[in-house]
Amino acid sequence: MGRPGVRWVVLAGWAAVVAAAGLLLPDVRTLRGWIEAAGPGAPAVFVVLYTVAVLGFFPRPLLSAAAGVLFAPVMGVAAALAGGVVSALVQFAIARYVARDAVRSRIPRTAAARLDRVLGARGVLAVVQLRLLPVIPFAVVNYGLGVTALRTRWFVLGTALGSLPATTALVLVGDSAADPWSPVFIACTVGLLLLTVAAQAAALLARRRSPAADAGGRTAGDAASRPDTPRSGAERSSSSPSGTPPG
Repeated sequence: MGRPGVRWVVLAGWAAVVAAAGLLLPDVRTLRGWIEAAGPGAPAVFVVLYTVAVLGFFPRPLLSAAAGVLFAPVMGVAAALAGGVVSALVQFAIARYVARDAVRSRIPRTAAARLDRVLGARGVLAVVQLRLLPVIPFAVVNYGLGVTALRTRWFVLGTALGSLPATTALVLVGDSAADPWSPVFIACTVGLLLLTVAAQAAALLARRRSPAADAGGRTAGDAASRPDTPRSGAERSSSSPSGTPPG
């Protein structure tokens, strides 16, 4: 089975897991009753479960929407944002301190150097941009940035700031899911769709620009690497200053 076939199998498997979870989980009122019974520690438990689920490749949007179902909006945003930051930091730390060589070997050397320069110049703003427009998947960003020179505090701050808008929208979608015709649900859903379209457009534009940049880089590199060849007398004469005989 080729790689596309494997991807479809994985997607179908996760869709089955999500569907089963939706059928087996109790109703919203029961879930919120469990949260209230858990007391002040419920958000912390949710953050731990969120982190474990992300490491298991469970879809983050569903987890953030679940925070809106389980908690009040403000607490839901805080719990979902904390879960996203903590899970990102865990993957970042794995790449930096545990599997650095394995992750680094999958990144072209020139791309890694260029990424280091961009992050060194822009730091937290680059991370915010990656989170606002998720052109690259969440986990890939986390592992990829873990092998760069980016400081951990800038990674955490950029992840928190850049993830806040989408996380807030997803939590509000979960909170208002019982009334899908409410203005909040419709506005947040439309906002998320626009964000997704913008991310896909940015990814398409980046892919279109990449071959041209690579071709330009290869042409320049080839020209720089070619040894100087002897020029004919006519060429030397045309390139010499006016009135000065060629040597």
